[in-house]
Amino acid sequence: MGCHQSKVGNESQLNALRQLTLREPQDIGENARVLPPEFAAGNVFIVADGLADLAEALGQLRSFKVVVNSVVDVYRQMHPRLTRCQLEQAVARLFAEPSTKEDVNGFMVDAMKKLVKNLTGRGLCRMLSETSVRLCKARRTRVVVRLSLVGLASTNACNGDSSTSDEMGVANEQFAGLSFSSKDRDSMAVRGLLPPAIRTPELEMKAVLMNLNLYSTPLAKYCYLRELNDYNEKLFFRVMKEHTEMLMPLVYTPTVGDACLKYSLIFRRPKGLFISIKDKGKASIVCYYVFFSSKFPSQTKVSEVLANWPEKEVESIVVTDGERILGLGDLGANGMGIPVGKLALYTALGGISPEKTLPITLDVGTNNEANLNDPLYIGLKEKRVRGKMYDEFVEEFMQAAVKRFGKTCLIQFEDFGNANAFALLAKYKDSYCTFNDDIQGTAAVAVAGLMASLRVTGRSLQDNIILFQGAGEAALGIADLLCHAMMKEGISEQDAASKIWMLDSRGLLCLERPDEMNDHKKKYAKDSPLTKDLHELVKRVKPTMLIGASAQTNAFNAQILQDMLDISPRPVIFALSNPTIKAECTAEDAYIHTQGKCVFASGSPFPPVTYEGKTYYPGQGNNAYIFPGIALAANACKVTRIDDEVFLITAKTVANMVSQADLDEGRVYPPLSKIQEVSFNIAVELGKYFFKTEVATISPQPKDMEAFIRSRQYDFSYPGTVKLSK
Repeated sequence: MGCHQSKVGNESQLNALRQLTLREPQDIGENARVLPPEFAAGNVFIVADGLADLAEALGQLRSFKVVVNSVVDVYRQMHPRLTRCQLEQAVARLFAEPSTKEDVNGFMVDAMKKLVKNLTGRGLCRMLSETSVRLCKARRTRVVVRLSLVGLASTNACNGDSSTSDEMGVANEQFAGLSFSSKDRDSMAVRGLLPPAIRTPELEMKAVLMNLNLYSTPLAKYCYLRELNDYNEKLFFRVMKEHTEMLMPLVYTPTVGDACLKYSLIFRRPKGLFISIKDKGKASIVCYYVFFSSKFPSQTKVSEVLANWPEKEVESIVVTDGERILGLGDLGANGMGIPVGKLALYTALGGISPEKTLPITLDVGTNNEANLNDPLYIGLKEKRVRGKMYDEFVEEFMQAAVKRFGKTCLIQFEDFGNANAFALLAKYKDSYCTFNDDIQGTAAVAVAGLMASLRVTGRSLQDNIILFQGAGEAALGIADLLCHAMMKEGISEQDAASKIWMLDSRGLLCLERPDEMNDHKKKYAKDSPLTKDLHELVKRVKPTMLIGASAQTNAFNAQILQDMLDISPRPVIFALSNPTIKAECTAEDAYIHTQGKCVFASGSPFPPVTYEGKTYYPGQGNNAYIFPGIALAANACKVTRIDDEVFLITAKTVANMVSQADLDEGRVYPPLSKIQEVSFNIAVELGKYFFKTEVATISPQPKDMEAFIRSRQYDFSYPGTVKLSK
């Protein structure tokens, strides 16, 4: 807040503040002033003599999106032990005394909420830093507001036109494009700012699809869709919802991999928060706070960064440190494309309101030499921080996120390196509402496909021998959930683990390994000779299920695929590595070399394959079947933690939605056209589980869980009357 200094503030700034009433800053309204910019270090200060004058002053700043903290929320940071009633009364006393007792209770809160409602979302520029309100004891009615402003000129991806929702004074979430009615255009004073034609929402969607066809590459289409999201949020998500099967590969895998590789180049406008290791530690002291108040709320720099996010009611965070982006490795800050893409699917597939989501990158540096040498790279050009400093930084972030958004805010870890991923999950899963999608989400979607395959092979899960190519976080997560599922069938954990064989970059997980395996890998170590040869291991182990999670292209060669058919009449082959270029085999190779007998699934999409007159539709084991439903249930029920059973319930729900017709076509997952229904059903089943296990914090339990979940979903339609943000 205010002038961010490493110290309390330099003498000239303090002197300027002491002489505040003697200077002649720019007037806004009769009783409010803006301090000259040299005192603000990139910020603007407004000093007003009361709420009415503050409202008048802010109302004249129509070229800014203004978001104001509730005074009570600010005061709560200074005096956390006071009750809400005491807080309201204490804050009210800092202002002119209201005339009646009824005015005291809730006076400040209601006034500030009204101010927020009236001033949010207007103008040419958007605030990246949430406006903060501070009260000054020196003068009882004085209010100091700090506006941190960043201009963000939007451009239309189609034709370069800069006429966007921002410039019309309409909040993006309310923008309806050419679907605005004639009445709306008059009431909002935007007639003439739009062409006279009025389109139906359906015609608007058709225009989007036609525009997509103008672009020749998936990456160009990705950029167009991101621009659409920036200026017409409703249209973007409605198109995503209605055309999921077509657009999901463009918004997420496999295209998002290419987008991340080029993220610094295609970077247009900020999306989400970038929290750097440089933000670690105690917060800077605000210079005007030293002058006006003897107390300052204890917080960290990470807290300050989170406070800059304009939305206060965030329910879902997807966070990455960029170390292991898909199968592409350490991309550093360029990995932000993953949290952004994931949260777009939270909304499009799960129906979670976009304003309640927040993508975050924890930038701790990168070991990617290409990034370090790239003049356009948007992240820290330093080697990746590890060890104690890294752990303290993540801990600071977790505490700050919960302090800012509450214990029920879901924090999804995404694309962390193996060692950190397992360590962070173990550290936080029992004390925070969190999960790791690469470990647990991948496990759930893989196990869902394997469960569906049992209806084809005629085996129970425990009757299989399962061989993994890869023993990273995805493979180990799948193995752990398979053990959990087999234990539900009645066998011991030791017997379940004996069914699972794993091969990593150093060879078979076995007792004679010279290197030291971590505890997660030791669980699956076998008393069998060491080998690094997958083909040799297939012949030795004779697996009925072969699962690839190694990002080694063509690891499942023709001979291995043929051997799988010799072992089992219906071999199960899952090539799960992302993106498509990293898959262990293609769908075509799998069907050809097993004579159309295999049950196949992949992590990224493959086109249908025709073999000997029959067309097969390979299933895509995409985590998008999993995480939107989990997030929807967790947000709706306000849960404080997510246990392992959640992922088995989710896997079973997905598997049960695979029809016999799907299986006959080669699918082990429901068609992507049904993925919203899948997410909804997952949320309903998990909602029941959360209340049964008493981790839901809302009460009473809804009598109709389906109706309750549906009531919490985002409305994809344009509002009947779209009002101008004031």
